Amino acid sequence: MVWTSSKNADAKNRIKQFDKDRLFVPNKQGQTIPKIENMRLGEAKEFNLAVMHVDMNNFKGLTGSLTNEQKLRFLNIYLSEFTHMIREYDGFVEKYVGDSITALFGVGKDDQQSCLDAVHCGLSMLTEVYYAMNTYLDSIGLPKFSCSIGIDFGSIWVARVGVQGMNQLTLVGNEVSIAKQIEEFAGNHQIFVGGGAYLNLNKHEQAICKIQNQRSDFNWTWFQGKKYPFYHYTAHWEGFDL
Repeated sequence: MVWTSSKNADAKNRIKQFDKDRLFVPNKQGQTIPKIENMRLGEAKEFNLAVMHVDMNNFKGLTGSLTNEQKLRFLNIYLSEFTHMIREYDGFVEKYVGDSITALFGVGKDDQQSCLDAVHCGLSMLTEVYYAMNTYLDSIGLPKFSCSIGIDFGSIWVARVGVQGMNQLTLVGNEVSIAKQIEEFAGNHQIFVGGGAYLNLNKHEQAICKIQNQRSDFNWTWFQGKKYPFYHYTAHWEGFDL
């Protein structure tokens, strides 16, 4: 198969036209996450939101000896319960990827409440896993598990991407990538929060956050080129100690 000059020209023209057709300036829409059918391809809506990335630790190791039926049951219990908890805190599930969940908090709320909802939801998740879900999973012969959570806050675009007949909503913003990366740094039953989320917590919540910026493989920067901070959120519900 040969890549000809005519194919090269066709591709360049297609890319140029595609880019021109789908270049939209985002508009602030503070009350509801848009439905995909109400957005044009390439369109984006801008929100100030807290974004959470939650992932099960060692999923392959835990489920490697399970049958497909057991794996599906295990995933359904985990994903459905966490989805229920996200909704309890007025969150919105943006997507599931295997055993991970990306969720948004704060549509139509002030910045501080958005971040409080996200960290309190994460704290409720860890508590329920430790004290309720694992007890039930053990009783039906499925493995116990732990999870890690990353949360950040900032200006996030919700955009419709793809082509006609094959497209979806996706998130655009550094905070989305930061939430995922700091989740990967977090240990079992830990919540890490980025600098944007930390700034919007109240003083009591900030006091229980421990700085974690010793890593050389975390290279995000913010004001005046300073290294972007992230923190271990060490809270636990009264009466429960993880």
